[in-house]
Amino acid sequence: MSKINKKVLIIGAGAAGLAAGISAAANGAEVCIIEHSEKAGTKLLMTGNGHCNYTNTDVSPKHYHGDGIFVREVLNNFGYEDCINFFRSLLIMPKIKKYSYDDTGYVYPWSGEATSVRNALLEKLNSLNVKLYTNTKPEEIIFSENEGFTVKTSKGSYKADSLIVATGSNAYPKTGSDSSFYRFIKDFGHNFYTFMPALSMIKSNDALLKEIKGVRVEADVKLMVYSDNDMMMYDERGEVQFNENGISGIPVMQLSRYVPIFLQRRYSLWLTISLLPKLSSDELYELLKDRYKIVKENGYPEYMMLSGLIPEKLQRALIEECKIDFELEDEYIKELVKNIKELKFEVSKAPSFDQAQVCSGGVDTFEIDQLTMESKLVKNLYFVGEVLNIDGNCGGYNLHFAFATGYIAGRAAAGMENKDK
Repeated sequence: MSKINKKVLIIGAGAAGLAAGISAAANGAEVCIIEHSEKAGTKLLMTGNGHCNYTNTDVSPKHYHGDGIFVREVLNNFGYEDCINFFRSLLIMPKIKKYSYDDTGYVYPWSGEATSVRNALLEKLNSLNVKLYTNTKPEEIIFSENEGFTVKTSKGSYKADSLIVATGSNAYPKTGSDSSFYRFIKDFGHNFYTFMPALSMIKSNDALLKEIKGVRVEADVKLMVYSDNDMMMYDERGEVQFNENGISGIPVMQLSRYVPIFLQRRYSLWLTISLLPKLSSDELYELLKDRYKIVKENGYPEYMMLSGLIPEKLQRALIEECKIDFELEDEYIKELVKNIKELKFEVSKAPSFDQAQVCSGGVDTFEIDQLTMESKLVKNLYFVGEVLNIDGNCGGYNLHFAFATGYIAGRAAAGMENKDK
């Protein structure tokens, strides 16, 4: 007697949904994907500034926020090598890029184009006869243990034995991300943590930013969080960029996930930036002391004390920030050292969804089987990617998690046993 192929319906054609479709179809399922926006994989095209940083050589739970045990099991079942091999099978060759401030390796396609990755995924889906419908919005979902799932949409009804939810988060709404599907998630009885922007610029109203906008510099960055009776600190290192209304760059984006959380609690937040992180305060003091004498003896302008150390815009701005008379040598140098090692900006407001690459929040992972992505509350219902309450750091970790959970769920939804189960 021949095997009856399972019907799998996937809602959402982002990174996780496309990977789930390939995995399910490759394991014998009859697969259909519906997407409420005009095109599939739109957000994928924006990742890595259009270059698609799709994984990292150091994929591990330490780079994720949320349920660490859940993340560990996901990565055990679809790690770095699995991701590389998955994309090699789609003819995408990995190119590893390392940054001076980071020991990990950011993995891109050789072409350096996100379109290569999206097109490879779509071509594979096409070769597997996966049906993909865009501009199709879910309007009602009916579930029966005997009949499975019926999803009524703006363009007709779809029936399936298994349903995979890959609807993403609220980040980058111009790519089609919104909260229209989340009422269905709650109807299934799942707890859902409110989405908050993460991996975004941190905003400040400090007037100094207008003077130094466009400047990039490698720095130590600390987010200082003050309440009435407590102080917390989070720190990162890497290249930062000053903008007119805030500060961006990978280390700032890593810290941004904490901003909406603490601002909601009415805490006071400050970014403290050390512009010369490789020099201690004492070393910098001695260096500037020697430079002070050269500047004084030659009648150079004061900003020349910082010539060759930091970008010129910053030189002039830091000198202007120094409130001590130049003639008071020791006090002046100490003030300048403080400005360089602890340049402070008050955080003015939370990041917006428009500028966030991902969100914190989502479906409670304690209600999801960590080996299959199946709901513990509703049989044959799966959740993957950003819709889960897991978010990663910059560096390809979020895309890897999307591909990993999608691949695992697709395999399970098709009726295949997980390799560790």
